[in-house]
Amino acid sequence: MRRVAVVALATVVALGGYGAADVFDLAPGIFTLAPEPAAYASPSATTPVPGPLPLPSPPPSGMPVAPVDEQAPLPSVAGLKAAVAPALADSDLAGAAVVVRDALTGAHLLDTAPNDPRIPASTLKIIAALAVESTFPPGATLSTRVVAGPRPDQVILVAGGDMFLAPDKGDPSAIVGRAGLGDLADRVVASLQPTGVRSLTVHVDTSYAPGSAVATGWQPAFRATGIVGPVAMLGLSTQWAHDGKIAPADPVREVTSAFVARLNERGIAATLGGPAVAPPPVSGQPAGAELASVRSAPVTDLMGLALELSDNTLTESLARQAAFLAGRSSDFEGTAAYLRDALAIAGVDATGVVLHDASGLSRTNAVPARVLADVLQVAVLEGSPPFTAAVRHLPVAALTGTLAERFTAAPESRGAGVVRAKTGTLNGVNSLAGTVVTADGRLLIFAVMQQGPVGTTNARAALDRFGAALATCGCR
Repeated sequence: MRRVAVVALATVVALGGYGAADVFDLAPGIFTLAPEPAAYASPSATTPVPGPLPLPSPPPSGMPVAPVDEQAPLPSVAGLKAAVAPALADSDLAGAAVVVRDALTGAHLLDTAPNDPRIPASTLKIIAALAVESTFPPGATLSTRVVAGPRPDQVILVAGGDMFLAPDKGDPSAIVGRAGLGDLADRVVASLQPTGVRSLTVHVDTSYAPGSAVATGWQPAFRATGIVGPVAMLGLSTQWAHDGKIAPADPVREVTSAFVARLNERGIAATLGGPAVAPPPVSGQPAGAELASVRSAPVTDLMGLALELSDNTLTESLARQAAFLAGRSSDFEGTAAYLRDALAIAGVDATGVVLHDASGLSRTNAVPARVLADVLQVAVLEGSPPFTAAVRHLPVAALTGTLAERFTAAPESRGAGVVRAKTGTLNGVNSLAGTVVTADGRLLIFAVMQQGPVGTTNARAALDRFGAALATCGCR
């Protein structure tokens, strides 16, 4: 079955990007002056997609993606090598590690330095997604709770990992800002009404998934340009580090202060207290009893958004929580070690993998291209359905996320709507890993990892030409 051409792309709405991060060539993304939406509609991650092959699925914009035909002929090794030879001959891809496989059978079609460890940059987020989705139960959400303190006039705000809390009312249809502090305050007021308590001191419990805010080795410019914010277990949706917007130094305090303000607006004289301590038993309302809670969007949707927009802070937060829930240390090194263990649990050989964060900002990370292909194989064959659901939100060429403004001009445009992949960019590091549908409708997995003194713009264009060559390949 021949692939149907993708319709005109002029009406596509770009769903996100990194902005300032791209300007400095420090992180993955595309430069755009378009404002980021305040909230993202729930994607299809929680909606079953029919058919045994889950990738690719229609992007959130509703634009078509090339169909997959399970009966389509498998490209030959010789035919595929001939098709991509001009792209790989580009000096901007000199020395690149390259893996191409058939998604359905796992047949190896091209392997160039597949076992050589390379700096993954943000393609590491694919591995982080595997760890997160293998740890959280299906359908899991993040709960932000308020519990009774040791005295009737004290409450404790318990951090639960939601960095996208709306400062007032939440939006039940959104990913960013689904849970709201105004809603939480309303429920606390309702719980306290029978007690007659009208003044409160609000303490905060940050014992869930503790760890430092910034990883050792991250460049100071990452924080200063909004590439990443402090990794925390609470945050406001309006203070999200993205598109060059710089996050506050203490997201937890910002959330607690906003919650205190919401209580005051509702007639409760609330003040901000210090960190919570284990409350002793008291008479009346049991200490530690839950007074109210609000819940985030599903973790799968959050992880899908992190993949789509290559969000560093969200990825680090979710990965840290996964390590904590698995009983591991939740600092950066402990989380990185858990990501490596998650590979082994999924049956992926982790030889050559060295990790020091979850987002890929560290230049001391190393991952062979083979490992990225192995992890994508787990997603395509639904070895972990929640992971598959998250990976459905990989950026689509010329349509969504960090590929929204790539594959838009010839000859790369031949991959528009057909290539679905995670981008990865640091200074001198450029990578692309994902899936592509051939001209005959065969789904392939690929990973290309380039490293060297090559400009980001030229290297990206070369990677896109490689993806386009696969997309137009029958290769028999």
